[in-house]
Amino acid sequence: TISIVSPADGSFVAKTSNVTISANATDNIGVNRVEFSINGGIDCTDFSTPYTCTFKATGRVGSTFTIMVTAYDKAGNKASQTINLTSN
Repeated sequence: TISIVSPADGSFVAKTSNVTISANATDNIGVNRVEFSINGGIDCTDFSTPYTCTFKATGRVGSTFTIMVTAYDKAGNKASQTINLTSN
């Protein structure tokens, strides 16, 4: 399973700020890796807890960031969660 701990879905982030995404991932076999995708591109891969990724919120005020976090287990199975953020 995967769950994004922070930031919350629908949050506003300051334009040009560094945003840290935190996630919890669990699996009965063991988590192999967690990938963080911002607007469709993989920005970070984390192999151990705590699972985090930091990105810079660039763009204009009102820009939307779609964050998808995907956890992979050692057997190749995966689970994902997606949130959206808006710059202000």
